[in-house]
Amino acid sequence: MGEKAAAKATLSAEFADPSGMLLGFVGRAVEQRFGLPAEPLDGKPVLEHILEIPGINVAIVATGLPEYEAFIGR
Repeated sequence: MGEKAAAKATLSAEFADPSGMLLGFVGRAVEQRFGLPAEPLDGKPVLEHILEIPGINVAIVATGLPEYEAFIGR
């Protein structure tokens, strides 16, 4: 197994569905990056709708504006 596959397997093991598709983000928590995922849709943020899709795992590593860091930390 290559390094990339090994890293994905290690990270995926942290999720309820380790075989699910992994969406990842590493970067700054700013309006340009988190405005849409934090936007409410039907009473909850868009990111929560994404997290409810079966077989989808989301990993986020970001620092930046306090409001987006708080959103990510939920």
